[in-house]
Amino acid sequence: MLKSIFTQKLKTYKYICFLLIFITVALACNHNNVTLTLDAGDFQFSQKTIESFFLRGSIDKIVIPETTESSLFSSVDQIAFGKDDDIYLADLFSQKTVYKFDRLGKFVCKYGRIGQGPGEYSAPIAFDKDEDGRVLLLADTKIVVYNKNGELEKETNIYELGGDIKNIGDEIYTRFYVTRRGGSNNNNILKVYDRNLEFKRGLFQNDPRLNTYRFLPRHSMAPLGRRIVFTDVYDLAINIYDPKSKVCQRINFPSENDKLASVWNKRHFTEADRSTIRDNIHRFNDVFSIRETIYLTEIIRNKKEVNFWLLDLGRKYIEVYPLLDLIGDGKKATASIRFDYIVGAYNRGLIFVIDDVNKFEQIRKQFPQFANIQFGNNDNPMLVFYRLDGFPSAPGGS
Repeated sequence: MLKSIFTQKLKTYKYICFLLIFITVALACNHNNVTLTLDAGDFQFSQKTIESFFLRGSIDKIVIPETTESSLFSSVDQIAFGKDDDIYLADLFSQKTVYKFDRLGKFVCKYGRIGQGPGEYSAPIAFDKDEDGRVLLLADTKIVVYNKNGELEKETNIYELGGDIKNIGDEIYTRFYVTRRGGSNNNNILKVYDRNLEFKRGLFQNDPRLNTYRFLPRHSMAPLGRRIVFTDVYDLAINIYDPKSKVCQRINFPSENDKLASVWNKRHFTEADRSTIRDNIHRFNDVFSIRETIYLTEIIRNKKEVNFWLLDLGRKYIEVYPLLDLIGDGKKATASIRFDYIVGAYNRGLIFVIDDVNKFEQIRKQFPQFANIQFGNNDNPMLVFYRLDGFPSAPGGS
C-alpha cells in the first residue's frame, strides 16, 4: 500500500516537473531567440569548374552608368534596386556617396555627402533602400534616412562599429561589431530599428575576439525573403534568422582556423600575431542572396584560395566554384572572377563590375555580347547582369 502511494506521488511529481519545463520552454521560445545548429554533414557538396559556371547562364544586360559632373564615381561597393529596376549604387571610399540611376543607366540623383551637418557624415559604411525608395545609410557615427528625392528625412546617432544595413519588411537590420561605449554589455551582432529609426531590439552577442583584433568581412548580411543571413567574422559559418519564428539556423563548416587557436589565447597581440591572423583566416567574406539561393565567397588565406558557393538551404545542397581569373593564365587564384569583381545579386543572378579598359578588351574577345559596347577610361564602371539558369543544379544533375 505504502509503495503504491509512493509510486503515485512520484508519477504526479514527474508530471508537474514536465509541465513546468514545458511552460518554461514555451515562454522562452516566445520571448527569446532559439538557435538550431547544422553542420557540413547535413549538406551535399558538389565541386564545379568555373567553366561550367559560365556555361549554365548568360549575360542578361550590360549597363554603363551615365557619366556627368554629379555622377562620376570610381568603384561600386554596394548595389540595390528599386521597384522600376532603378539602380542604386555606393562608392563608399572614393566619392563616399550613394547614386541613383534608372534601369538604363541615366543619372537621377545622389544621397549624402561628407560634412558635419544634418544628413552629413565623415565615413559611409553601407547602405540599402526600402520599398518606398528611401535610402538607408549606415555611417561611422549615425544611421541616416533620405527620402526618394535625396533629401534628409531622419537620422540617429550610433555608438558601435558598424558593418552592414538591410531593410526587411518594416524593419531595419543593422550589423554591428563592437560598441564604442566603455563597459557596455549591450554588444549585439544585430540591432533592429523601425522605419522611424526607433530602436526595437538587439539580437545575439558579438564574438569576443572582436575586442582584441578586428578583421572585418566585406559584405556580411543579405536578405533571404523575410529572413536575414549573416556571416561570422572569424569562422566559416553562416546564420539565417527568421524574425517571425525567432529561430536562427546556424550552419558550421570545417575550416582551417584551428591553426589560429594559440594566437587567440594571447592576452595582447603583437604585429606578428595580427599578420598571422590576416594571412591564415578562413571565413566567408561576402554573402548575397538570389531568390532562395545564398551566394558566399570563401577565403582561405593561407592557401591563397578564393572560392564561391551557391547554397540551396531547402535542399541542403551546395555547389563550390573556384574564383579563378580566366583572363590570365587560368590558374592564378584571385579575388576576381572573369570580370573585375562580383558586387551583388539581383533576382535572376549575380552582378559583375568591369572598371579596367585593358581587361575589358580581353573580355570582349571572348563574349560576343560585348562586341558593340564602347567603354573607355573616362566612363563609370560597367555593370554586367549575369543570369543564372536553373541554379543550383539538382543533386545528381549537371
